[in-house]
Amino acid sequence: MKQLIHKGILIPTYEAKGFQIAFKMQTIKLTPKQENMALAWVKKLGTEYVKD
Repeated sequence: MKQLIHKGILIPTYEAKGFQIAFKMQTIKLTPKQENMALAWVKKLGTEYVKD
């Protein structure tokens, strides 16, 4: 072998759980993409990333 080629990191695809949020007294079902983004945001609450 003459060289190694890195093709990026392997991240498993997100499997939606069917989460819903309550907003202005209404329940909203999130799409898988919205759910993934909402979970990423909640994980950052209370950290320096949110203050940025």
